[in-house]
Parts: sequence; structure tokens; C-alpha cells
Amino acid sequence: MATINTPATGHANKTETYSGGLVIQYNVFLSGNTKESTRLAKINQAVAVIDQLDKKINLYGACNTYFRSLPKSKSFSDFWRDNTIFVNYSPDTTPQFYGATHSNHKDMCITAWCIDSQNKWMIAATIVHELAHVAGAPGGTSHAAEKATNVCGFKPQYNPNIIGSLDQLGKYLEKLA
Repeated sequence: MATINTPATGHANKTETYSGGLVIQYNVFLSGNTKESTRLAKINQAVAVIDQLDKKINLYGACNTYFRSLPKSKSFSDFWRDNTIFVNYSPDTTPQFYGATHSNHKDMCITAWCIDSQNKWMIAATIVHELAHVAGAPGGTSHAAEKATNVCGFKPQYNPNIIGSLDQLGKYLEKLA
């Protein structure tokens, strides 16, 4: 399965600057204090949710079909079982900013805001959304990544208003400033 980036993985922290100067951090999940340990535990729970859905309701049927329709033409299981794809931590606490996918298509991050304010189901849905970007779902005004949550067993977490765009996040942050 995708690898949770912890100190044991040896996978370095990364940053990426997006349009408008938005900087996203893709960091190691630490566990040196209670808050960090709680965040890591929630990520582990979210990953376990995805694994359990696979075992109990055949997540990969419709989900695999949908992922094959994305630009990289591989199944969800091809991506999910790829241990070179990393789930990283972002310290960003911007409300409604759940996660991002690095341009290397191997690193995704889940934000502190998402982990701290959402349950394991919503965090798992966010991982599936970001994995769709890894699979080539476009950003911008596209809804393709969020549609993956609907198809892959996360209907209650699916939001028809979410689009996959860091550009839109940058505009949102400018409004807050």
C-alpha cells in the first residue's frame, strides 16, 4: 500500500511552490509529542479504513474501473499497492484545505487542518482524492479527483462542490488576507 512517511522510511521532506507563491510542505509524520502521535494514529486509521473497505466491500471493482479511466490508465489497486507513493504531513491549518499532490506524482500530503478537524473516514476519502491526482486526474476546475471518492466507497464524504485546484486554494487564501 502507499507508504505513510515516517522517520523510519528515510523519505525526505519536500516543498513545492505553486502559482501565486503558495508553498505546500510534504513532511514526515513525527510522533515526538501527543499531538504528533495523535495525527499519525489518525493517518494510520484512515489507511486501515481503505484496506478494510477493500476486504469487505470489494472497493476495487468500480473504483478500479474509474481509476483506469484517468490519464495514467492504471487501476486503483495499482496505485494503492505502490509503496513508492507517499502519504505526507502538511502543517497547513487553513480551514477547508484537506491535502495536495506534489508534481512528482509520488507524494501527497494531508493537512494538519484535515487531520485535526476531520474523522478517519474523511481523511481516508482525502487520500483517495489525492491518489486520483497521482493517477492523473487534473486540477483546475476538474471534478475528476473528487469523483473518485464517490466511486470508491466514500459516498457520505463526497462533496460535489470540490474541485482539484491549488489555484483555487490560492485565491481563497488571498480573500482571507
